[in-house]
Amino acid sequence: MKQILVGLIAGIVVLWVLISSVLFTVDERQQAIITQFGAYIRTVADPGLHAKVPFVQTVYRFDKRVLATDAPPAESLTLDKKRLVVDYVARWRIKGRALRTSCSPNFAESFRPRTLRPSSLSNGSPPWMRWPMRRARKPRRSVSS
Repeated sequence: MKQILVGLIAGIVVLWVLISSVLFTVDERQQAIITQFGAYIRTVADPGLHAKVPFVQTVYRFDKRVLATDAPPAESLTLDKKRLVVDYVARWRIKGRALRTSCSPNFAESFRPRTLRPSSLSNGSPPWMRWPMRRARKPRRSVSS
């Protein structure tokens, strides 16, 4: 009797582990991609319960909503040695083909350092900082009668 109970409990645990590694859920605010040994297999955009091959396929979840990335302000000098402070704010959404190329659970973190740092661009500054600054003209006043 004791051996049957231990075998039954072990069978339930093995069954639970197998089911939990086969099934996964996708929230309505998320979309997921499934990779097999790092290669893209399919995109899951519908919310609900889905299945995958256990121990072979990996699920990466991404947010469907519009995301915002706010980088710290960056200082650069123009050609005429004027200091320019640029505060970057990016709003973006992951969809379609970008899901296949971004098999990283920290997509927002991997996106930030490559694109939002002026020092990562050629010559250490973005193109608009390489031209001399011109004084802004005062707007003309329109005389209305």
